[in-house]
Amino acid sequence: MYTKSDIYDELLKNGGPCLEDALEGERICDESRYDLIAGNYVLHGLECDDATIDFIDNAILAPVSDEIGGYTEFYRREMPSGKHYYVLKDGMDLLAMVLPLQVLSDELAGNLEEMANMVYRAMGKK
Repeated sequence: MYTKSDIYDELLKNGGPCLEDALEGERICDESRYDLIAGNYVLHGLECDDATIDFIDNAILAPVSDEIGGYTEFYRREMPSGKHYYVLKDGMDLLAMVLPLQVLSDELAGNLEEMANMVYRAMGKK
């Protein structure tokens, strides 16, 4: 049997996420105007200040969806293991922690590039 603190302690030992309200080095993210639908997932895009995009499962935010807006912001955090994750904060209070979905790949980038080329051709620009 695990208590909440046992699970949290185990995550921290293994280089897992920090669930404190503030973490040194966290970076604010913008909600992207780009979302993806892949399989059964609606993926919400998050853009960080390093000109990258990542996607989270929109459904995972359902428990806090009525609190999103106003002063809520997404922040990108790094785990000691080097992997990153996102937290949603309302002002200074942490509402949720979300791991990005592993959808970014060469195949996805190629498919998006192919679609962009088709759009340009349809507009008569390529």
